[in-house]
Amino acid sequence: MALPVPYYDRAGITIYHGDCRELLRDLAGAEVDLVLTDPPYGIGQAEWDKDLLLGWFGLARDAIAIDGAAYVFGNSLTLSRFQAHWEQQGIEWAARICWVYESGPRHDNAWTSKHEDCLFWKAEDHKLKVIREPSLCKDKRWGDERFMGDVWAVPRILGNYVERTEHPTQKPVKLMEIPILASTRRGGTILDPFMGSGSTLRAAKDLHRKAIGIDIDERWCEVAAKRMAQEVFQF
Repeated sequence: MALPVPYYDRAGITIYHGDCRELLRDLAGAEVDLVLTDPPYGIGQAEWDKDLLLGWFGLARDAIAIDGAAYVFGNSLTLSRFQAHWEQQGIEWAARICWVYESGPRHDNAWTSKHEDCLFWKAEDHKLKVIREPSLCKDKRWGDERFMGDVWAVPRILGNYVERTEHPTQKPVKLMEIPILASTRRGGTILDPFMGSGSTLRAAKDLHRKAIGIDIDERWCEVAAKRMAQEVFQF
């Protein structure tokens, strides 16, 4: 079965409207450099978020090149369920990254989340190039920069931010740039099976990569396509 006509296809960015569990079968052997995505958490806060989808990663992995990688975002409980299920399928993860932020709700009777996690998987020949960040402690041994670790401090998207869309779980472009820079080269191809507002695609475009995005909701395909037409964001 061939892929459907793209919803959007311009300047190396392609968007498909459909169920990724069907479309990923047609992308097997595509040899993308990176899968970078934020799948539904199964916590019921939206219609598309009521189910915890488990079978898609095996399909996505079939589309990754022998030197490619994957990053999958989620809250800590959801990713624990993902990790346990996928490890039963023989999928071993290389790292678990923590994205930390300060903004968000606070309650006097609940431990509200100030972070999300990200599972990192790499293919046999993947060459990770950890990027640098400003050093908190100026150490003459390392200079003013240090290699990033597995804690990424990036602010969430607040309502008054220039990149804000109506998507309720929009990821910051700056956050998605980190794995793209670390795990792909200029001109590489990134696949996002749960594209949402298109932050992965926007980051890929800004960093001169190609990208394929899939979403089951045409509303988000439209939002993502509009973001592709915008100028590069300046923060």
